[in-house]
Amino acid sequence: MECMLILMVVFDRINGIYGSGVVIVDGDKKHEYKHAGNREDYAQLHNVAGELEAAKFVMWYAVDKKRLKRSHCFMTIKE
Repeated sequence: MECMLILMVVFDRINGIYGSGVVIVDGDKKHEYKHAGNREDYAQLHNVAGELEAAKFVMWYAVDKKRLKRSHCFMTIKE
């Protein structure tokens, strides 16, 4: 059984807020994670800060559940 991951990353330039959302569908289980922050040192990275926070959660999940076999990356860029 495969595990599907959906990831969304945002950055608000005006307020310096970065964020991410992750949905993991693993068989009949669904796990959701969302994060937002405005640490100045992270905000300098723009949307990459959100990507890093999401990646930390995904890696935790994969290691904890021993579910990572392969990954695919799809990206949408919106101005």
